[in-house]
Amino acid sequence: QLACPLDLGCHSVSKNQLEDMGSVFSRPICYFIGFVYPAYKSWKALNTPDVDDDKGWLMYWIVFSGLNAVEWWADRLMFWFPFYYEAKIASYLLLQLPQTKGAHWIYNNYVHKFLSQHEKTIDQTMEDVQQQAAAKLKEGAQVAVQYAAENAIKRRAPLPASVATTYATTMIQKAAQPQAPAAPQTDAPAADK
Repeated sequence: QLACPLDLGCHSVSKNQLEDMGSVFSRPICYFIGFVYPAYKSWKALNTPDVDDDKGWLMYWIVFSGLNAVEWWADRLMFWFPFYYEAKIASYLLLQLPQTKGAHWIYNNYVHKFLSQHEKTIDQTMEDVQQQAAAKLKEGAQVAVQYAAENAIKRRAPLPASVATTYATTMIQKAAQPQAPAAPQTDAPAADK
């Protein structure tokens, strides 16, 4: 527990609360450095005729997405370490900075080799997952439509008479009404005057 430096009626502050306050400031900076800045630089790279900067930012995003997939699990275990978000900021900077070219190094030494060796297996697995997901989505949509149709019929309340009478029923009613006999026609030729 750390005591409040001024006696302003505040309570003592725990070390964990100070670390949480640090993450309040570090998290937005971390997201800015990890996502916003690279996205903007990638956009700028796409608008230049030079292809090398495009490749550089593609390498960053490939490495970054792989680390993010691992980090999603690690975050649940490590977020409470002191200066965790500050360490993330430092690692993002190491990946991005032209002086360190961390993303290039990780991509060239690890990621490219791994993906090249396992490309066929990854492609087959992704295709299988896509087909299974499409089948499940189709099955789920059919169940949802069937459920909605059954419940719409079960819960359908009778409509008021004024609404239930449609144009078609009005026309049928008119057609079913007895009609007055038509005036007799004569076959006599018109009289000449």
